[in-house]
Amino acid sequence: MDLSQLPGAPTEVTSAATVTINGATYCEVKGEQPPQLQFDLRLPVSTWTGRYVQEGCGGYCGAVSPGPPAVSTNCPAVTGNELALATDNEGHIGANGFDALWGAADPAMRISYAYSSEHNVALAAKAIITAYYGHGPSYSYFDGCSDGGREAMVEAERRPSDFNGILAGAPEIYASELNGEVRAWNILTNMDSAGHEILTAEKLPALHAAVNKACAGPDGYVVDPRSCDFDPASIQCPAGQDNSSCLTPAQVGVVTRLYNGPRDPQGNSLYPGGEPYGFRACLELSGWSSRRQTRRGPPTRSTTAPRSACSGTSRSR
Repeated sequence: MDLSQLPGAPTEVTSAATVTINGATYCEVKGEQPPQLQFDLRLPVSTWTGRYVQEGCGGYCGAVSPGPPAVSTNCPAVTGNELALATDNEGHIGANGFDALWGAADPAMRISYAYSSEHNVALAAKAIITAYYGHGPSYSYFDGCSDGGREAMVEAERRPSDFNGILAGAPEIYASELNGEVRAWNILTNMDSAGHEILTAEKLPALHAAVNKACAGPDGYVVDPRSCDFDPASIQCPAGQDNSSCLTPAQVGVVTRLYNGPRDPQGNSLYPGGEPYGFRACLELSGWSSRRQTRRGPPTRSTTAPRSACSGTSRSR
C-alpha cells in the first residue's frame, strides 16, 4: 500500500509478513518515516477486538523492540491475538538506549524524539489498520514507562485526540535535569572523600522494611510516597555499633539526601523531588542497589532482594 502522501506522516511500508507468536497469527507490517523513524505493527489475522495499543520505548530508544502485546505497567501479557500493537524507535537509530549522540547535530531527529514520533506512528498505524480490516480501531490506547511515560504525557498534552486512553508510567518529564543532575547527585552523595560507598547494599533490606513499617497501608503498599514522613534517623545505630539492621550517622545523612533530592549549596532544590519512599520496583532494595553503586573504590558486597519481598509495586511514585 502507498502511504507516501499520508497527511502529516508520509510513510513507506518496507515489509509485510505473516508471523506466529504464542500460537497467535499476525500480519506484521514494518515501515519507516523521515528522518529515521522505524515502526513495527502487528495485526491479528483473526479475532481482533477492534482495539489498538501503541507502546512507548525507554531510555533514548533508538531501536524497535517488538514483542507479544505486554504493557509496561506490570499488566499480564496478552497471549492471544486480541490487539493490534505498534512499537517504534522514536525517530532515530542509536547504538543503545542510553546514547544520545544521534541528536547532537540533527534537529529533525531531536524533534521526532521529543514530540512528533508517537503521533506520526499513530497516524500510519491507523491508516494501515483501516486498509487491512476495512475500518479503523474502535478504541486506541497508548502505554509507556520512563521515557515511554514521557511520550505518553506528550501525547496527552499535544495530541489528546490520538488515543482514547493513555497509561503514563514513571514519566521522565524533566529529562535534562534527571540525566544531568539527579543521576550524578545520587552517586556523589553516596561517596566519601576516598571515593568509597557510604550506604552499602547490605543496609537496604533494613531500610526498606523500616519505610514499609512507617508508611505502608493495610495492603502492604506505600500508596502515596508524598504522604510518607519516614525519618531515616529512626533506624540509626546506637553509638559504637554498626550492623545490617541499622544505619550509621553517615548513612542516615545519605538516605536523607537521596529522599530530599539534589540541592545546591544554599539548600535550593535542583529537581522537583527526590527518591520516592517505598515499594515501586521494591525501591529501597533492587532499585537503590542497582543505581547507587559508585565506580571507584573496592567492590562492595551486593545484596539481592528475595523475590517474595518484591512481589508488588507501588501505585504512586
